[in-house]
Amino acid sequence: MANAAFLDGCTVPLGTQVDDGSRVGPILTRSITNPQGYHPVPINQWGEGLLLSASNTYNIIPRGPSSAGNVSAANAYAAPGSVTLSGDGYIASKLVAGNGSNYLQLDWPRALSVTVATANMTAATNVTIYCRDYYGQNFQEVVTVNTVGTYQMKKAAYMFLGAYVNGTTGAGGTLSIQTTDVFGLPYRVDSAGDISNISWANQSDMTTTSPIAGSVIADMGVATISSGGTVTVNSPYVYPNSIIELTYSSDAGPAALPLVASTITEQTSFVITGDENQSVFWTVINNPYSTGTATLVAGTVTVYTSAIRADSNILLTAASAPEAGAPAATDYTYGTIVPGVSFTITATSGAATESVNWYIVNPSVLQGKATLTAGTVTIQSPAIKSTDLIMTTRRTSGGTIGFLSTVITPAVTGGATGSFVINSTSITDTSTVTWVIVSGNVSNAGSATLVSAGPPSAVTVANAGVNARSIVLLSRKTIAGTPGTIYAGAITAGTNFVINAKAASDNSVVNYLVVPASFDNPNRVVPLGTFTPADTSTPSNTTGDVRGTYKPSTAANGTNILHFSAFIHGFDNFENQQALSGSSINGNVMGLPAGGTAAAPLNRTPLNTNLQIGLTQYYTGTPA
Repeated sequence: MANAAFLDGCTVPLGTQVDDGSRVGPILTRSITNPQGYHPVPINQWGEGLLLSASNTYNIIPRGPSSAGNVSAANAYAAPGSVTLSGDGYIASKLVAGNGSNYLQLDWPRALSVTVATANMTAATNVTIYCRDYYGQNFQEVVTVNTVGTYQMKKAAYMFLGAYVNGTTGAGGTLSIQTTDVFGLPYRVDSAGDISNISWANQSDMTTTSPIAGSVIADMGVATISSGGTVTVNSPYVYPNSIIELTYSSDAGPAALPLVASTITEQTSFVITGDENQSVFWTVINNPYSTGTATLVAGTVTVYTSAIRADSNILLTAASAPEAGAPAATDYTYGTIVPGVSFTITATSGAATESVNWYIVNPSVLQGKATLTAGTVTIQSPAIKSTDLIMTTRRTSGGTIGFLSTVITPAVTGGATGSFVINSTSITDTSTVTWVIVSGNVSNAGSATLVSAGPPSAVTVANAGVNARSIVLLSRKTIAGTPGTIYAGAITAGTNFVINAKAASDNSVVNYLVVPASFDNPNRVVPLGTFTPADTSTPSNTTGDVRGTYKPSTAANGTNILHFSAFIHGFDNFENQQALSGSSINGNVMGLPAGGTAAAPLNRTPLNTNLQIGLTQYYTGTPA
């Protein structure tokens, strides 16, 4: 628009100006004085920073390859003590500070690792490192080591001051400290959803996940029915459970036959039957629930899905056998929810590496949370029926956990209100439990009794609707025999699936629910490397990096350039100034504008430094 003027009562584009390479927005200093009906308001009245994009790109050329012991060489420790700094002259250099103390200056902020070689430590040992971060802030981090192996640390050190080992190495054993290719970010990146681009080695370090629609409407188009009365429509988003809406084109003339969709081939095609030579609008609508499978690493995993909400209830079930030696009552909890982005799954065992089926339950389903008291809790539910199924998942663990089971007391006409009870085999179980009521009169839900045949105890459930991508959720109804952790087993598409228990004589009755897989897994771009979001909890010596880290998909070599671009909330200067200024146009307190129109008043909290660079990492606990 001429003169970039605001029209009264209209929403108009403000134009774009690339200013300093990291922010994008209109020219801010021009005043609007056009007398021909335009609203005469200086653009700079909106405040410096109007519509600036709070995007930052981190550009580094990290050295490499990292060498073992380049921070502290492999040494034996006959007694607790401080490590000797190495410095390989490439990754880290041994320098002398003004006060005469030694330290190692790294090329870029990097997370370190500790390696125990040749023989185990004589006992579990804490290695405490003392460092400074990218902003010169002192911090420390502790990692516990014992058996032979390498232990990855979480925080990014820019200057290494020293470390203390509070144990001893076994006969012939050594302990070393070295840099890794896990690079600390300079600004706080809270989630993968804030990443706009990653480039590494002169090419994108991002990839697209499987093409499954992230919205209810998955695919749409137009097809013409052939002279045989059918047409095959190709769609990678169609599933046996998809809803397919069909409508004759309005200009196609009268139609005699109803439109029917049939012969669905999963993620491939479906067939439309109707009047010959007629044009048809078609829409594939997928289940808006979100489900999938995630594999635990050291007992936890972060699941990324746009379907997650702050108040979401999630069902969890092991999809493979828990590792050998896991507690009999291995269970899973969910938490660290970032609405619209991700949530975490955590196992009872910190060494768990099994796969876990997850299912974010549609808000319209009867569901809730309840906390056990002395291993039990009663939930009133007037509409519950004896044929209903109760699915349970631990939201948080408390006390000594046991195996959960449920008992339904249905409503009686003219009598008691319906209810159900969740029981634990442990009377000291004080966990909070998510519960979902599922109708037992549907083909994808039911109950089955485990048979001692093991280990494991198992039962094969006939189900014509199950397919290779189905997610099987399980919950114990009644307990019989010696219970063990239940988990989903093999699926024979169109025929059956298996329920297992990690016990030889578990004869419990198990409720099951089968849902389609990945119906709401967005077609998103994800890092090829490993991104760890900022740890925004109260800093201590055990938390992760407060700004986040990234490990590229291939090793650093001193040549590859890392361009890591992300949205930084603390750089949203416009939002900050609107929160502070309270300025107004035509009596309206200014909020974020919609084009050239002043928005309704918005309540905003001024941004602060912690939103840009995270909370201070310094730890005030006992050093060693």
